[in-house]
Amino acid sequence: MDTGYVTAEHLVNSCTQYDVEIIGPVRSDPSWQARNNPKFAADKFQSDWDQQVATCPMGQQSITWSPRIDISGQPIIDIRFPTAACRACRVRRRCTHSKKDPCGLTIRAQAFQEALQTRRQSQQTPEFLKVYQQRGGDYLRYATRSLF
Repeated sequence: MDTGYVTAEHLVNSCTQYDVEIIGPVRSDPSWQARNNPKFAADKFQSDWDQQVATCPMGQQSITWSPRIDISGQPIIDIRFPTAACRACRVRRRCTHSKKDPCGLTIRAQAFQEALQTRRQSQQTPEFLKVYQQRGGDYLRYATRSLF
């Protein structure tokens, strides 16, 4: 599948329901942090799924971990960090635009978040490109140059 068609739901559901691996790149993280400050993108926060705690790139642990459903019906987790620690952080502007509120992070439910992170990492490898190119011929070889 081409970029834009592969979603976390496709990756997880095709595997769990049909035992089929979808081959295709997922979109990159669309957040402003990922574009402007990649060291503070969601994938740089460590998630302890069992303890329901996230740790920011500066080592601060979250104080809330709230599972909910987003407006499109997908399970997500809202994570918040301590206000005092965030306000005192020397790199705060790389992490949040808020003047007074602490850093917040929204991630997908575990299976979906891990599927996205794993695919985003693997699609940067020559091995992935080799497998992906097998299905598309010359057009695909041309189109995938922009991925890497």
